[in-house]
Order: sequence, then structure tokens, then C-alpha cells
Amino acid sequence: MKESILKSLSISVMYVVFAIFIEVVTFLTLGYGFFPRYSLFDVAIIAILAGVIVLLPYDWLRIAISILFLYTQIVLGIVNNIMYSVSGDLLTVEMIKLAGEGISALDLSFFNWWILVLFICLALVIFVAYLFIYRIATPYVENKRKMALYFVILFCLFQFCGYSWYALSYANLADSSISIESDKVLFQNLKSKTDAFQKFGTFGFYFKNVQICYFINQTLSEETLRDYAQFLLTDNSTPVTDYTGISEGNNVITILLETLEYIAIDPYFTPFLYQLMTEDCYTLTNYVTENKTNVSEGITLFGNYSAAYPATVPEEEIQQALSNTQLPYTLANLVKQQTNSQVRTTYVHDNVRTYYNRDQVFPYAGYDTMITLDNMDTLKEIVQNRPNEEDRYEFTGVFQDFIRDSDMISTYIDQIAPTTGERFVTSIATITMHGPHEQRQSTQKYYDKIMADDSNRQKMLDYLVECGYILPDSEKLMDSFYWYKAAAMDVDKALEILFTHLKDTGLDKNTTVLLYSDHNCYYESLSWHFRNLDRSESYVTDLYIQPCMIYDQKLCAKANQSDTYTTGYQDDRFVCTYNNLPTILDLLGLSYNPNIYMGCSIFDENIVNQVFNTLKVTNSYMNDKIYMTQDQVEYIAEDVSLEQLNTFKSNRYIIYQKQLVVDAIYSNPRIFEIYQELQNS
Repeated sequence: MKESILKSLSISVMYVVFAIFIEVVTFLTLGYGFFPRYSLFDVAIIAILAGVIVLLPYDWLRIAISILFLYTQIVLGIVNNIMYSVSGDLLTVEMIKLAGEGISALDLSFFNWWILVLFICLALVIFVAYLFIYRIATPYVENKRKMALYFVILFCLFQFCGYSWYALSYANLADSSISIESDKVLFQNLKSKTDAFQKFGTFGFYFKNVQICYFINQTLSEETLRDYAQFLLTDNSTPVTDYTGISEGNNVITILLETLEYIAIDPYFTPFLYQLMTEDCYTLTNYVTENKTNVSEGITLFGNYSAAYPATVPEEEIQQALSNTQLPYTLANLVKQQTNSQVRTTYVHDNVRTYYNRDQVFPYAGYDTMITLDNMDTLKEIVQNRPNEEDRYEFTGVFQDFIRDSDMISTYIDQIAPTTGERFVTSIATITMHGPHEQRQSTQKYYDKIMADDSNRQKMLDYLVECGYILPDSEKLMDSFYWYKAAAMDVDKALEILFTHLKDTGLDKNTTVLLYSDHNCYYESLSWHFRNLDRSESYVTDLYIQPCMIYDQKLCAKANQSDTYTTGYQDDRFVCTYNNLPTILDLLGLSYNPNIYMGCSIFDENIVNQVFNTLKVTNSYMNDKIYMTQDQVEYIAEDVSLEQLNTFKSNRYIIYQKQLVVDAIYSNPRIFEIYQELQNS
């Protein structure tokens, strides 16, 4: 009996040893050091799982479950390494809920394959070790009840140790009077994935992630909801600036320019973009953005975004959440409300409408018509049957086989900017520039043009160097850049088609066009390579300064103190994605509650206090000179004073608290009921 107990116990002990070793390998390959800061979380949960293993009735079952647990941990290590190396992200349960949409676009060409080999070798070692212990003969045991009692005792011992260590770990979490810097608060919400993973480890992180998603009732108390509703009522009058209402009655077109950054713009291959940036638009030269596409788009069109945003909750909950909230504060809905619905609202995107549940979200955001890849059958046939070979390309339905943005704009130009005389709000999300940046039939003609024009190609490279960029030495990276540039050339053509239409029809005089990037070029880490940065140096704020332009003749005329529009304007103040919607509402002279939005108009005096919260993997806070994670300053420019740093921290906390209200608005529609009650009382 002793041999049987020892063999069974050794299976659990082997699980503990291998689980800890896999965790060390995971942290080392991610560049996080050897072990999490609160390593006892890992040890505690590993002990609890080891107790479950020892209680199982058969050795073969103990071994099978041990291998299952360990291989799951290995798969998580591999997936997180891939995601972190490509996009700087980590896997969460929410991504799995979205059917892998957050993972589907990953490009593996720059993944370190030796990491995969390392994990596979580790998996083989585990299998051989358990096979060896399984083949060790054990004597027959007659008194099975007594042996079962020993196993129950061992199970209780493992559980006691595990839960005691877990409680001790939680008790030792660093707390702070400023909740944004509290590890206890971080453990409850995991708002900063990188910080949480580094501090709590694989087991602590995923244990809490599953708990939050499936087992914790996050419904707020009536008192808290009332406090949040009261916040929405406090100082909620529409801010007035020197620019309020100067573009009243204008049509609006917003264009999310996928993965557009300044390395994509030059006078030689993207001349129209260059002209917009330097001559025609009110250009925000110090605009910071860094989020997944759907988040940047949500912030721009809704004015806010939340972890509880309906596109990230299980599908069966979306309709109820949206029907209760109704999203009254979005761009399209606000224009509708204040024009008695005398406005045409259209959303255009050359990807499927179900991506990030846009099909269920955007109708509630006020878009009456959605033109997406699902109903572009005519366009698909056109591009595959053109007589000119260089304009013909196959569309297979694979994610990277995108419809050209120029084809989308030219085909649906009358719906995007109708000439029927009715007012319109149109929001466009492009996709051609989405990575990976590699050979594509749809952009082959642009790539060929770049490679055939040695003179202009060299001028383009010289221009980038003059702008302060550093050209990568790698031929592979430069080739990726040329494919990225080829996609930008199509976007350049798309915008030229749109603006030519606006000018030919006279719509340019009364249409406000917002052009904004969603994030930098993270595929192939081009954004880092062109700044001679390592991927670990993601705290450098220059990585996140991306193009943002407003085409509005009345705006530019006023900015230039002129009665008529003659040229654009360059604004170098720090602004971010949060400012997009309030600025448009300000220009249009629409009434709105500023408390619902994360930012203010760029013409508001409070713009000097703006802090940007990325809502991405690190949940970082930044302006153009400071970059902070949860509890530490990662980067600060030399000319920043202590007073400026303290002001930044104070404003960061205001943004953090406002985000809590935004989260509550989406997940607890009761807030709006209380809001109406208080408003009418």
C-alpha cells in the first residue's frame, strides 16, 4: 500500500514541479523575469489542482488529468508568446467569447519559432516522464478503504495549503488610497493585462479572469448607480468654445484609416494624403492613439468605450444591453435627435458586419444603413472580372484578402456622400492597410509601381530619414514596408476619389470630414523598427503619435483668421482619440452632456489636462511626454517638471474614475433610468 500511495503522490508532485517550471519558461520567454511578483498565487492554485489530481481513483486518470492541465498551460504560454510578439497583447476569456476575432489577424512571420520548439520539447519531456512513472509496477492493495482515506487526507492537505496560501497572497497585495495604483483593485478588475499577468502569474491571472467572466455578479448597488447618475447631472451643460457652432448644419464623414501612421505618407507615392496633411486640413500633428481598431472606432463614434461595451459581452446579452441603453450619446444619434431624424446615417466597412458584433451594435448607435462586405456581392464580381489585369484580383473570403478601399469608395460614393440635398452622417472604416504586410493580389500593382520607380522610391526613403525615421537594415522588413506602402497608396486613391466627388458636387463647402488613425503599424513591429526601438520599449510616446486631420473649410478659415477658406492649419497641441467626438459636436453646435465623454473638444480650455488611457493590454496612461502603467512612470521627457508630473497623475486619476462611470453606463442601464428620475425631480 505504501508503494501505491507514494506512486500516486509522486504523480501530483510531478505536476507541481512541471507546472512551476512551465511558468518560469513562460515568464522568461515573455521577458517578464523568472516568476510573478505575487508568486504564491501560482503556487496556491497549483497546490489546489494537485489536490484534485491526488483524489482521482486511478493512476492512469491522475496522469491523464495532470498532462491535460500541463498541456493547457503550455498552450497558453505559446499563444501568449505569439500574441505578445506580434501585437503586444495577451489572451483573455473575452477574446475567446468573440470567437477569436482578437487573434484571427495575427501574423506569425516574425514570431520566434524557437519558443514554440522549446514548449514542444517540454511537452515531450512531460509525456515521457509520466509514461515512465506509469510503467512502474505497484503491488495489489487489498485494503482500498484505508488507502482511500490516505488520499482524502492528502487531498485535504493540498487544499488547506492552497487556500491558505491564496488567502495569504491576497492579504499581502499592495493597497493604496489611490485605487488606480492598488494591486488589490487590479486583482479585482485586471484592467491592465500586462501588470496583472506579471504580478499574479498565469494561474492567478486566468483564475481571476474566468471568475470575473462567469462567476462574479458585477451588478452595482443602487447607491453606487445613483452616485454615478448624479455625476452625469453635475456640471452637465454643453461647453462653449470660440469654435462652437461654426459648422452648424454641416454633413459629417468620419473615416477610420486602418493602421495609418506617418511613415505611410510622403509626397511621391501618397501625394493626396500628403496634400491633405500639409495643405488642406486642420491637422493635429500631436495626436495620440493606440487601441485595437474597434476600440478607437468606438471612442470616436460613441465618445467613450468600456470593458463592458456590448461588443465584448456574450452574444445573447447584447440585445438586452443595447435595447436598455440605446446609446443616445453617439454621433449619429445626437444628430438625429437634434434634426428630428432629418438626416441620412450610413456606416461603411469593407469587412463582414459581424466582426466585433458591429451588426448588433451599430444600429443602436444610430446607423440606419450598413454597407459591409456581406452585401458587396456586386463589387466582388466587378473586381474579379475587370478587363485590365492589374485592376483584377481574386476575393477568397480569407481575412487578408481585402477589397480595396478605393473600390469600396468609388462603388458606394453616392451612398457615402449623397447629392440628394438631404443632410448625412457617414462613418467609414477602411481595411486595406490592415496587416500582415505581405504580397497581396489586390495591392500588387501599387507594389510594382514602388519597385519600378527607383528615383521616387529613393526620394521617399530620403524624406523619411529627413523626418527623423531610421530605415531598417533587414531586407525582409523593408519589403514588408513596401507592401504596407502599397496599401497606403490605395487608401490615397480612395481619399482622392471621395474628395473629388465632394468638390465636384459642392459638398466640400458644407461637409466636415474627420480622418483619423486607429493605431500604429504593429505588424512586423514596423513602427518600432523605424524608430530604432526594441519591442520592449513600448513606453516611448512617439510610437503613438499618428495622423489625424479635420477637413472643414469653416474651421480652417476661422483658425487662419480669414473670411474664406484658403489653406489648412497645423495644430501641435497634445490631443488624443478621446477628443474626436466632442470636437465634432462642438463644431456642429450640438448639445451634449460632457460627463458621458472621456475627453473634451480640442478648442475647450480643459484640453491642457487631457490624459489618454489606452484601454489596451497595459491599460497605460499617457500624453506626449509621460507614459505610465498602473503604478509606475515608464517614460518621462527631460523637460517635464515635478509639478507637471503631479498634475498628470491627478488628471490620470480623474480619467480612471470617469472610466468607472462609463463602464457602469454600459453594464447597468438602470443608470439612465435614475438619471431621468433625478433630472425630472
